[in-house]
Amino acid sequence: MPWLEKTRRLAIVKMRRDEQELKNFPQLRSVLFVRGSFEDKSSFLHRDVKLLRVLDLQGVRFRVIPNTVFNQYHLRYLSLRDTKVEMIPNSIGGLRNLEVLDLRGTDITNLPSTIWKLELLRHLMCGHSRFPQSSQHSTGFEAIPGIGFLQYLQTLYYVELNGNEAILEELGRLKQLRKLGVRNLGKEQGLIFCSSLGNLGKLRNLSVESISPNEILDLQYLFSPPKFLERLHLSGRLVVLPPWISSLQNLIKLSLSATQLQEDQFVYLQSLPSLLSLSLHHEAYVGETLCFKAASLEKLRFLSLYMLTNLKQVIVEEGAISSLEEMEFIACQCLKEVPSGIEQLTNLKSLILQHPSQDLINSIDCTKGGEAYHKVKNIPSIRIFIYPNTWYNLPRERD
Repeated sequence: MPWLEKTRRLAIVKMRRDEQELKNFPQLRSVLFVRGSFEDKSSFLHRDVKLLRVLDLQGVRFRVIPNTVFNQYHLRYLSLRDTKVEMIPNSIGGLRNLEVLDLRGTDITNLPSTIWKLELLRHLMCGHSRFPQSSQHSTGFEAIPGIGFLQYLQTLYYVELNGNEAILEELGRLKQLRKLGVRNLGKEQGLIFCSSLGNLGKLRNLSVESISPNEILDLQYLFSPPKFLERLHLSGRLVVLPPWISSLQNLIKLSLSATQLQEDQFVYLQSLPSLLSLSLHHEAYVGETLCFKAASLEKLRFLSLYMLTNLKQVIVEEGAISSLEEMEFIACQCLKEVPSGIEQLTNLKSLILQHPSQDLINSIDCTKGGEAYHKVKNIPSIRIFIYPNTWYNLPRERD
């Protein structure tokens, strides 16, 4: 078929068993598998396919990367996302023009030393979370010496540090980084890590996770934080809230997990002028009362509180979080009532309560004479989830 010889872009939904090899496509530049599948073979690209630049194998069910992939010298984009691949061979070092390597959703935890031959690499993504709301169960890849040679890297996550101070120092050489995710940072590496972060002036997105939920994240030594930082995720115990966080004028999303903040420390987070999303998960906050001070966080649109086991009361003072549109409380069992001042949040469109206390449910249930129903009656959507698998809408008064 003449059109095969001219085809440059190809999307494959399914390949028949008797057609497990792409051939007669000498001009092919891009191949996308749409959650397709083919037999686990060592070859599926014919030798006449030599100009391929994009290869997206996301969701394809194979465990070993076909050998012919590593013959594609011109390849710039390679996605193995959500495949069953567990190992990257040394031959990946031959893909000298590769710019994007997507290994998310795989069980790959080690990369060969030849990966650092990919000097044009811009985006390296690896790892996944088995439990989406718990970063402590996520995985990444163990970094090896040489990462500092990838001078064009803009995206790098998740790197398992595991006490490797040499890797921490090399990170400071990656001055084009926009997004960085590191895991298993120990308390004793805080000073070196902060020193490297100070060199990453273009960083927009940063995720840092400690070795364990109780391991201290010592990040107070960052004296010149990336001024363009927009997204920040911290997971691990913070003895002292790093003072530089309150200076992040461009921060729009903040996610904290296991940080164990006290009431007096939370005040400093309320000075972030651009914050749109705030998530406090897994004992990120251990105080009994969470108070949003008057006129604070006026741009905040989304608030998530998850497994704050000490939390008994939330207070919204006048003018605080006035732009809030979505609020969710998940597994905050000590919370017996909706936030004081919630009725002032006239922009609130959605309130989600997952595994709430029975006292909280009763307080807003108009069919049971809930005395706080008037506080939430103007919220368009109130969804309640009760274990094990029951979602329902809050009953409403009839006009």
